Amino acid sequence: MEFGKWKVEKNGDMDFDNGYYFIDGNRLKHEDWILHLIEKDWADMNHFIPAYFQALQNIGVQYLKIQSFY
Repeated sequence: MEFGKWKVEKNGDMDFDNGYYFIDGNRLKHEDWILHLIEKDWADMNHFIPAYFQALQNIGVQYLKIQSFY
């Protein structure tokens, strides 16, 4: 599935712009990826967040605690 320049595989792997940035599906639950990528000026969160949630769904995650700072 594709979300802008993000491609999401059935195993949860996420690839941005054909290899520019890669997130292994096995690491999706180990870091706060939204908080991490919001700091990247190239990351369009309007594409990343739905791609991230799709990747989580692909690996069977039904609940994940997400931190926010403001």
